Amino acid sequence: MHVADFESIMISRFIKSKKEWSGRGAIKTTFNLHTSTATLIYEAEFTSFEQYLLDLLGRANKFDFFLEDVTAVMKNDFDPVFESMYPGLKIEEMTSEVEGEHCRNQIVTIRFNKNLRQLVVNDQIDMRQVLA
Repeated sequence: MHVADFESIMISRFIKSKKEWSGRGAIKTTFNLHTSTATLIYEAEFTSFEQYLLDLLGRANKFDFFLEDVTAVMKNDFDPVFESMYPGLKIEEMTSEVEGEHCRNQIVTIRFNKNLRQLVVNDQIDMRQVLA
């Protein structure tokens, strides 16, 4: 499978997951597969009330805890998907950071225990669960 095709399929899966968590999707989603790491970027548009709540979390020094919780939810959702692609494939670490006005961009770095890019290039992955 071509890496660009894999990335496109995964973007669709991540859009679906984001919509399930938040009730709506991001306005733009980007996914780039490197070797044993990948970068996922969600660009969001928030209502005035959501912006207020995010600012409130920041002022209360609770935003980092909130972001850790969001990342844990994402990891729990993504782990089975990646594990279904190849025996023993696991997310070793997943971190999130935000940037932009009112946390507009969430940048997620995913580190795997295997070279996922090589598995994709060598057609060694099973995409059935991702496509389901």
